[in-house]
Parts: sequence; structure tokens; C-alpha cells
Amino acid sequence: MNSLISINRKFMDVPIDELINMIKKSKHTKGIEIYIDYHDKFERDYLENIVPVLKQNNLILQIHGEVELDYNEQLECMSKIANYSDIVGYPIVVTLHPRYDEDLKVSYDITKDYLDRLVKEIDLSKIIIGLENLNDWNGMIRLTKEELEPIILDNDKINFTYDIGHELEKFKCMHPTSNELSNKVVNIHIHTTEDGVEDHQPIYDGDKYWSVIENAFKFMNEINYNKNLVFEYDVLACKGNSIEEKINDYLNSIDFVIDCFR
Repeated sequence: MNSLISINRKFMDVPIDELINMIKKSKHTKGIEIYIDYHDKFERDYLENIVPVLKQNNLILQIHGEVELDYNEQLECMSKIANYSDIVGYPIVVTLHPRYDEDLKVSYDITKDYLDRLVKEIDLSKIIIGLENLNDWNGMIRLTKEELEPIILDNDKINFTYDIGHELEKFKCMHPTSNELSNKVVNIHIHTTEDGVEDHQPIYDGDKYWSVIENAFKFMNEINYNKNLVFEYDVLACKGNSIEEKINDYLNSIDFVIDCFR
């Protein structure tokens, strides 16, 4: 199992070579999962530039996509990701959120329709789609693991990105996962939460939900999980005065957690 750091616009003021060097100094971090705003040319260019550098440094690339993109834009984005697969030399895991609405059935139906259509039109030899469980947000019903399960199990081209942090935020625990859904896990996100604030919090020694973190690693061991584990933190919640200090703290947290469970 490889640990990845989750990066976004907040990281992009740090030169790519400097960021790569910071990652390479980490004991356990082996690559990145990157989210970009596809409508932002600066962020698209950043992704374009970092892909060959990751390849040169033998670091893993995953992408956190945008399911809310206009459908034709999504196909254009997926075509670019397929090109990045050619550069790095392996299929790229792309995590997508379910779509959402104030009504549960609508959230389910629009997610299923969008994903069923999408996987028919993209190059699945170069892209692995992982649909991610969410928690509700701002009055919108966003599908949980259990609500996503029929969508994933009914289509052998759709896989599961299990966000344990989202489940922790919603339920304060991990719910059992069916064997069928466990077999479709292609990516795992982990983070902790703090009541009343953004849930993508870094994990430190003495975390309030440490027992849930322990259960997460027990689950990974039970299913013999050997893919990637993304530590998905809000970097601004990490310790430090500068973005560089916060990134180093983020990487130190990854190393700390992995060392606890090796």
C-alpha cells in the first residue's frame, strides 16, 4: 500500500521541484492525488507541468476529478487524463464525487445516469473511475457508502473510492462494508474531523477519533488492500506559519500514522 498526499490550489505557490523534494524526503509518501479547477488555466497548466516531473521521480499520480463539470467538458478532461496515463505508464485512478440534490432519489438518479453514461465513453484502459462516498452539505443530500453501493455493484466499470473521513464525519464511526463493495475499492481517503469545522483535518497523536483510525487500518488489512491510501487534509489546518511548514507538517503526519500501523 502506498501513501499519497492530496494537493490542490493551496499548494501551487510552491515551485513544483521544491514540492517534489519535500515529498521525496517523506518516509512513506509515494505520490500525489491532485484536484484542479478545470476552468482555471493556471491550475490546468500546473497539472500539465507536474505530470512529467512525477514520472521522472517515480512518484504516483492520482486525480480527484469534478463530477459537476458540463458533460462535454468532462469528456475533454478525461481525454487529457488518458494522455497523462501514456506519460506515466499506468492507468490513472480518477475519483469522482456523486452528484447531489435536496432529494435523495434525485441525488441517486443523477449520479447513476451520469456515471453510467461516462464510463461508456472514456478509455478505461487508461482511466479507473472511483465513485466516492460523501456526507451531506449545506442542505444537499450527498450519497453515503450504502447509498452508492447499488450504483457501483450494478456497473462493473465503476469502482469505489472509500472516504473513511467522510464516514467518520457523518456517523462518528465506520460502518461495516459488504464483501462485494470491498472487492471494488480502488482508492481510500483518510482524514479526521473536528466538530464545527471543515472535516478534512490532519491526524495527530491523541486524535479524538483514534479508534476509528485504528478500525480503518484493520479494515485495510482484512481486505488485503494493496492500492493507494490518500491522506486528504486541508493543508491550512496543518501546523506551521508558512505553506512550506504546513506541507512538511502534513507529510510528517502521514509518516506518523503509517509508522503506527506498520
